[in-house]
This record gives sequence, structure tokens and C-alpha cells, in this order.
Amino acid sequence: MHRDVKPGNVLVSRAGLAKLTDFGIARLEDAQVTREGILLGTPSYMSPEQLAGRRGAEIDGRSDLYSLAVVIYELVARKHPHGIKPKSDIYDIIRIKNEQDPAPLTVEGAEELAPLLARALARRPEDRFASAGEMAVALKRVAASKRALKDELARRVAAAARASAARNRRKRAPHPGTRSRTCSPRHPGAAMLPSQWPAPRRSAWPRVCGYRGTPTPQPGSRLPPSERSSTP
Repeated sequence: MHRDVKPGNVLVSRAGLAKLTDFGIARLEDAQVTREGILLGTPSYMSPEQLAGRRGAEIDGRSDLYSLAVVIYELVARKHPHGIKPKSDIYDIIRIKNEQDPAPLTVEGAEELAPLLARALARRPEDRFASAGEMAVALKRVAASKRALKDELARRVAAAARASAARNRRKRAPHPGTRSRTCSPRHPGAAMLPSQWPAPRRSAWPRVCGYRGTPTPQPGSRLPPSERSSTP
């Protein structure tokens, strides 16, 4: 038995693997752990039988499973299953755990985990999981169902995104049989590239339009003296 399972004794590696540490109390002899007047461990995470100071064979691995269930409950619900505060009096903790059942887990998305924790937090050891292996199998079953649900939700989200993108493409595309506004007779050159635009007309007024060639004579206009013909 570990006898002191709590968040402070659980380390998580970078790979996501949780490891239990601090086996100092577990190395002590039963006589040292259960001497009268001495309670080793963290009361808010202890099982009712451990708080009662039972000896030897009366406490087994199911007490550690109770403590682990408290840790998991706090991790999911962000509160103690019995509403116990960190600085609660030890006598109040003993009374609450012996007289009250833990509050049911009502967190959204944790419906399958709720009955598992309710069984692990039972006041009587006989009503809990018989071994850590049995509880591990139940936890893996819940985790597998959550992964399947997560994959299904991801698939539905991706399908909805693809459908939305297809609808947007259909809205942007012109409807068959209709003429685009850029191709209407009112805008004959709107759909042309700059290289396809017609050449600008040459103006007869070089200073205004910047054209430096010979202007086209207009009726009633006089040519410059340099361009007048000497032939009458």
C-alpha cells in the first residue's frame, strides 16, 4: 500500500505518463503507521477505514483506490467529492466521510466516468473495485470511448467545413445562362486585359495631349511658318 495518494505525489512526464512518488509511508511497518494517536497521510484523500485507524489486514489496496478516485474527481470537477476544504478540521473530515456519500459527478462530458468514480468512492471497501487492475480496465474502457467520440466529432466538424466551403464556391460562381456584368454591351472593354485595350486616339492639340507628331490640319487652322509650302 502507498497510504498517501494525492496530487502532490503524482508526477507527469513530458510524454504524458503519470508516476506515483513518495513511498516513505509505504515502507513503514504497520505498527508504526497505526500507532494510537498518530495518523500518517493526508486526511482529505484518505479512505474512511484509514481515517478510522484500522490495522494490518483491515486495510488493503482498495484504500489507495479510494484516494486515487478523489484525485481523479478533483481533476475533473475542480472540487473535492465531499466538499472538504484544504484547511478543514480532521474531526469534520472523519465525520463527513463516515456519514455522507460523495457528491455525484455532474460535469458535462464525464457521464461515463461518473459511475466509475462512484464505485471507487464507496464508503465500504467491499463495494469498491477489487483490485487496481480491475479499476485500470474500467478507466481504459472510458478513455477508449472518449477517443472514439472525439474522432467522430472531428470527422463531423471536417465534413461540415467541407460542405460550407462548397456552398461558398457555388455562391461565387456565375449561374449558367446568365451574362456577367463585365461582359455586358455597356462595358465592352471591362473584361479585357490591359494589353488588349485599343490604342488611344491622337489629338490635334500637341501641347494639351502631349503628342509631338505633326497635327492633323483642321478646317480654318493655319500651319506654322516652318511647315508652310512656298508653292502658291
